[in-house]
Amino acid sequence: MAMLKDEITVVKSVMMNLDTDTAMLVTYQYHVEADPSDPAGKKKDRSKSKYRYLARVFKIDDLVKKINELHDEKNRLNKFKWPDDTWPWYICAGYSDNWKVADWLATKLKKIKTWEEGQKILSGWQSGTKTRLAGINEKAKYEVDGYLDNDGNQVSLTDLDTLKKLVGKNLMKVDKKQANA
Repeated sequence: MAMLKDEITVVKSVMMNLDTDTAMLVTYQYHVEADPSDPAGKKKDRSKSKYRYLARVFKIDDLVKKINELHDEKNRLNKFKWPDDTWPWYICAGYSDNWKVADWLATKLKKIKTWEEGQKILSGWQSGTKTRLAGINEKAKYEVDGYLDNDGNQVSLTDLDTLKKLVGKNLMKVDKKQANA
């Protein structure tokens, strides 16, 4: 499926518990648009490419309420945007419709990791498969330092005590090394 001009796609994500009733979702996302000079629409306009990490801390009960709200008949076909997100695009997790994002969030909640497991994944840990040995994959690592909260304060995704104080907040880090690649 092609990315629409009003969407930003989730490439990878992990949800982890911060304590018994608080969790954090960490995502890596990108936005790219078709080159308007290509009538076939196959070339990409790399000058408009954007990459970011976005994390959100929330109470698990609030997430369950949000999932139910997104599934509600009156909301299900609307497009989803993170609360307080300053970037203009809708989140695409397969599709950007609320029901699809709700399904994705419900799956993440069902497969939620412990704090320790989540930190291993952020460090690049990948479990073994038929074709891959378990271990650290440098390309699977998430950026963990230098995130900014809504007020512009720097936060590390490894600082459990600080993260617990940021319920309902977005934490964002623009991935400059890949932007405009």
